[in-house]
Amino acid sequence: MKYSDFAFLFGPRYALRRNEAITPFAHFLIGIDRAKVTSDATISGTTASIDAGSDKGFAFALGDGLDVKVSKRFAIRPIQMDYFYSRHWGDGMNNLSLAFGAVYRF
Repeated sequence: MKYSDFAFLFGPRYALRRNEAITPFAHFLIGIDRAKVTSDATISGTTASIDAGSDKGFAFALGDGLDVKVSKRFAIRPIQMDYFYSRHWGDGMNNLSLAFGAVYRF
């Protein structure tokens, strides 16, 4: 059985730009989340993927993080933390994610 999830979220982001080298930020995102469950079945030696159900529901994320400037266009993000909530099949899902990465500014 496989579970896939896709969220389309949008919302404001606030960055505290008091220091040119370090920028803390916070965001609140709201939108729609799509969950899909599939299962693989083998019939006469042939494997097929069967759609076991999908659901669209409300979702939001609340998070913050820190960007450290490397150059005018690039920054390193040593930490980003998000609380993500979505609701499917009448049940709520609570998730916490921690991330790090690189940032390119257009």
